[in-house]
Amino acid sequence: MRILIADDEELIIEFLERSLRIDKHVVDVARNGLEVMQKTEANTYDVIITDVIMPVKNGLEVCKELRENGVHTPIIMLTSRDTEAARISGLDAGADDYLTKPFSYKELSARVRAVARRPQNVAPTQLTVGPLSLDPVRKVISLDDSRIELRPKEYALLEYLMRNASKVVSKEELLKNVWLITANNASNRLEVCMHHIRGKVNTDDRQVLKTIRGYGYVIEA
Repeated sequence: MRILIADDEELIIEFLERSLRIDKHVVDVARNGLEVMQKTEANTYDVIITDVIMPVKNGLEVCKELRENGVHTPIIMLTSRDTEAARISGLDAGADDYLTKPFSYKELSARVRAVARRPQNVAPTQLTVGPLSLDPVRKVISLDDSRIELRPKEYALLEYLMRNASKVVSKEELLKNVWLITANNASNRLEVCMHHIRGKVNTDDRQVLKTIRGYGYVIEA
């Protein structure tokens, strides 16, 4: 299997990397949440093992964003917090399993085999909203049967709006559930990204994506 390890503790990385490779797995490593997103965009994994506490994006943010982006790879979440609330947070974010540090490699290996055997979360069937159609397996959105070239963040934003068709979605909701950035300039960056999306789906004759001034954005069903 090809497995991605995401952790910022070198001892944990060395331990898991060595053990998994002894078991004949192909292993990639990410040391922060941003690297996880970059590696999952470029590669397909059988299992992802991620710590909760990581720089840039934490494990919960990573897990949630992967699921919103249509990545259904089984995820095992590692944490030092052995509380019911912590486990619920991880599972609600989209994790398939939850393992508390310290742990034995035998237990982790068994959990890797278990989640890999499970049918992956069944991806939704193709979604159609007006002239837009979304294929969640290939992560492709088409306009009138012609594929639209989208960056990952553009795809995630447009998918979120399509899944909330006819609902006016506020900037705050998009920043919280899709953008996952709280920087001061995040709103401006979101507006620029939405401008690029409008340029790809709107024409002079047809406004697929509408801006509701003072409220947010909407795609009419």
